[in-house]
Amino acid sequence: MEHAGRNEEAIAHYRLAVSMAPDIPWVRAAAARFLAKIGRREEADFTLRELQQNRPREYVDAFHLALLLHALDRPEEALQELERARREGSYMLGLLDLDPKPTLFERTLASGIFANTPELGVWLN
Repeated sequence: MEHAGRNEEAIAHYRLAVSMAPDIPWVRAAAARFLAKIGRREEADFTLRELQQNRPREYVDAFHLALLLHALDRPEEALQELERARREGSYMLGLLDLDPKPTLFERTLASGIFANTPELGVWLN
């Protein structure tokens, strides 16, 4: 639905997924990322704050937060979360080359242009 531009249907599917798996943070992050992409920033920001507040009590994969922060046009924070994802060994980093429809953000990371930046260190090699 999301890639077909059927936003309302996609929102309904994300809401269903969140209701079925409320204790899985990446599902909430993915739903919020979509909301940010379609301009519903307040809702996305609310979920981001919730996820960040819950971090001390539950594992929130930093890669999913990076995607959400990127969708909210917060690139510096997104890069910090990507570095955290590298440190934590996020499974998602290994899947970047497997996604048939990677986002520009993901393709940029996979290209290696950040490999020698002081902020990220050498982590994509």
